[in-house]
Amino acid sequence: MIKHDIEVVVDNATTHTALTVKLDDFREKKLDDIKKTLVDHPAFKPTNKLEILGTKYGIKVIFLPKYYCELNPIEGLWCYQKQFIRRN
Repeated sequence: MIKHDIEVVVDNATTHTALTVKLDDFREKKLDDIKKTLVDHPAFKPTNKLEILGTKYGIKVIFLPKYYCELNPIEGLWCYQKQFIRRN
């Protein structure tokens, strides 16, 4: 079986960057315990669902920088889509 290195390039749309968050009940803990838990808790690390899924299958997810439509190939196709819709 051939193993391939796979990389996925996605933009920073909200649907691609949804975070997975699981919080414990902090009400019964002391302030120092809460601070330590917050620093160490995975909910406060910038890992999102797409990165977790990619890691599970050995895929590296690369996010495009925000507001750089020049780097996103689909942006160049939108003008053709808009022209098609206007004509039909």
